[in-house]
Amino acid sequence: MTHYRIHKFTILLLALFFCVGVRSFGQTTTSSPYSRYGIGDIQSAGVNQTLGMGGIGLALYNGLSLNFSNPAAYGRLQLTTFEAGINANFLKLSDTEKSRDNNSISLGYFAFAVPLKTKKAGLGFGIVPLSNVGYSIDDPIINIFEEPELHCYDGSGGLHQFFVSAGFTPFKNFTAGINVSTLFGQIIQERRVEFYDPTFLNTRLTDTRSQRGFYFTLGLQYTLDSLRLSPADSIIRFNKKLNVLRDSVVVLERLNRHPDQAIDTSGHSAALISLNNEIRETVSLRSSVKDRYQRGDWNLTAGLTFSPSNSINAKRTVVAETFRYVDNTTKDQIIVKDTSYYSPAEIGDVVLPTGLGFGLALKKGTQWLIGSDIRTQDWSEYRSFGESDSLANSWRWSTGAQFVPDGRGFDAYWKQMQYMAGFHYSQTFLQLNGRQLTEMGVSAGIGFPIRRGLTTIRFMTEVGKRGTTEANLLEEKYIRFSLNFSLNDRWFVKQRYD
Repeated sequence: MTHYRIHKFTILLLALFFCVGVRSFGQTTTSSPYSRYGIGDIQSAGVNQTLGMGGIGLALYNGLSLNFSNPAAYGRLQLTTFEAGINANFLKLSDTEKSRDNNSISLGYFAFAVPLKTKKAGLGFGIVPLSNVGYSIDDPIINIFEEPELHCYDGSGGLHQFFVSAGFTPFKNFTAGINVSTLFGQIIQERRVEFYDPTFLNTRLTDTRSQRGFYFTLGLQYTLDSLRLSPADSIIRFNKKLNVLRDSVVVLERLNRHPDQAIDTSGHSAALISLNNEIRETVSLRSSVKDRYQRGDWNLTAGLTFSPSNSINAKRTVVAETFRYVDNTTKDQIIVKDTSYYSPAEIGDVVLPTGLGFGLALKKGTQWLIGSDIRTQDWSEYRSFGESDSLANSWRWSTGAQFVPDGRGFDAYWKQMQYMAGFHYSQTFLQLNGRQLTEMGVSAGIGFPIRRGLTTIRFMTEVGKRGTTEANLLEEKYIRFSLNFSLNDRWFVKQRYD
């Protein structure tokens, strides 16, 4: 009896991470005061393999791994793939006088994909964060009445995306794909003025914005294989031989159409049959050499993505209150005295900017991979309820590499391990006090294959900094750790025996 086999273990993991993921994505996973602007801290659209290489991914494809950067990569998927990741962030904030530390840990993402037709078409879905908001800023001042007061700014929330991606191969070496994301999330920003004198009433303004809508990314990838870049010597010899044989066929056919009385053409028909047979044999031999040569040599892939500007629905509630703490020392309970302003459910929109990315990746078999990406977003287009938030256009350059000693070296475990390193530099959309902030970082990663490479556990670390202590700004130095696992299997396999 024929039936289909689906691994229960894989289904269990998928259900577990889906339940945990939906709950975890509602939590604040950043502690940066710079997340106060725009939609918050933009999260890198990558998995640990690409993050370990500086965040590249626009020109990468791997039949056993997912690529969130370019949906065209799904067109080369070979096996059913499930991936999930956990992130830990250690942040140090500094100004010219002091510094403080903030740490957080969270479920980074999870995704699932199946090949609709091996190396021809694939479909995937999952949940990844788009942005995170999490900050708490206290600013003590002396007011005009020479009384001390504390200005507090708190924020939490962020945007997340449930995505469905599809990729297909319309013709050899070319893939195209589309990513459709449902964006959802809530950003809460609170401003308070607190007085040290408990007889004074404090004030609080809470701005809550819920956002939901669709966002699209289109992707293309084209691969120029090694034989077209630099043909093997054996291929060149076969091509020369084919040119000679084909020229001989052309000469004989011309003589048959325009016979010359001085030339004996009685044997031309037999010679033509012999030459055509030799051409077919030579083409067959060249093809077999080409197949063997391709498996271990270089290819160059170019990737392109485009995300059009899009408007998503938003709803805002603003509440202004006066309040007093039950205990001014612990500040764990408040008593609201009066609501001075209340604006419920104001309907508006948030305009997300156009994004464009281009990448190149040079690959040697399963051993070496070197790539570079450049991405840009026009954040001057950003609007939230008609407000621009003074954001600037941003760009990011990433480069990285991966090395596997021997992807088919099953006789020694260390030969299959993946070693990754990368670097990125970006000009962020943050433009404060006349300065546009920059960010740079270096990263490294290592992959541990299990079950002959069908499952891989990857560990990545990144060290970097953003901002500056000049112009009354903050400098962030961070260390990020990520743990990811990728599980590959064959689903819907026909079983012919019980």
